[in-house]
Amino acid sequence: MDVETSEAIDGLSNRIDRLGMELRAEMAAQGAELRSELRSEMAVLRSELRGEIQRLAERVEDNRRHADIQVESIRDDIHIVAEGVATVAVKLDRR
Repeated sequence: MDVETSEAIDGLSNRIDRLGMELRAEMAAQGAELRSELRSEMAVLRSELRGEIQRLAERVEDNRRHADIQVESIRDDIHIVAEGVATVAVKLDRR
């Protein structure tokens, strides 16, 4: 191989090495930028999710209170019916 070809190959090798290093640096920079963007998006989503969970928890609590009120009303109705049955039973026993 002549000197010119050898120098051309060495020049290409150096250029390829330099381009490889530049590419790695660019990829690392883009990776850092993407990680930063992802963290920001995840923080927004986390906040939205917490808000949604809080709203759902409030709805569950409201539903629980409503159910408690309905159960108490049913208990009252059962008590009234039981008193009526007892009254009828006493009247029947007197006959």
